Amino acid sequence: AVDGTKAVAERLSAGAERVEVGAAVAAVTPEAGGGVTVRWRRRGGGEVREKFAQVVLATQANASQELLSGAKSAGAAALAGALRAVRYERHRVVLHEDASLMPPSRADWSPLNIEVAADAGAASCTVWMNRIDAALASSLKRNVFQTWNPTAEPAADLVVVDLPFDRPVMNAKTVEALAEVRDRQGEGGVWIVGAYSRLSMPLLENGVQSAIDVATALGVDCSDIAFVPPKADGGSALPTLFFLLAAVLGCVCVVLGFPASLY
Repeated sequence: AVDGTKAVAERLSAGAERVEVGAAVAAVTPEAGGGVTVRWRRRGGGEVREKFAQVVLATQANASQELLSGAKSAGAAALAGALRAVRYERHRVVLHEDASLMPPSRADWSPLNIEVAADAGAASCTVWMNRIDAALASSLKRNVFQTWNPTAEPAADLVVVDLPFDRPVMNAKTVEALAEVRDRQGEGGVWIVGAYSRLSMPLLENGVQSAIDVATALGVDCSDIAFVPPKADGGSALPTLFFLLAAVLGCVCVVLGFPASLY
């Protein structure tokens, strides 16, 4: 995102009537008489209970499942059960300046560099940030790299940030679970948003599309931002090519025994 995710959050919340930052949500409960009660705690304050007509859970499946785990209605229990079936794997992403994680020959450097461990039991991907984005290329003074699941550790003094992250594992059970999630959308006033909720790769673009889907179902006109695929006789083939390559990478990961959530 240009100017970072903080800029995106500021733009998304600019038109919001109310924004609560640092709120710890404890439970989301559909009520038998209609509406949804949200139990949460303000930062440094006491517990709050509020009732809403509709609630959109825009977080990971395992987090949404936890929020719904205390719900009594059969629909909410079924939705929580479907979300529980979406499995996650813990991964790492390291932002650093250690060029030793790149190919030995500078001539072999590319924006995306995949390395397979000697025992073929793991793989990592190092992104050359200076080449992946034109805006970054003009602002970065030194080579900066982002490595997912490093098979070799970058030098500690060259690490900018080292963070864990969870990625959903897309498999046959996930497909079954997401079918249940789609059937339960809006039931009891609860809606699910997230890249994992679409039958595709769990990328940011699918997260946006899932939000458009829910907003449209709630009566919001999203025609000005909804993605319209190009016609067969025109338009760029690059998006199709990208998803085709990504799908091939996913198949390679599965065949070699790497986590399908690597990418």
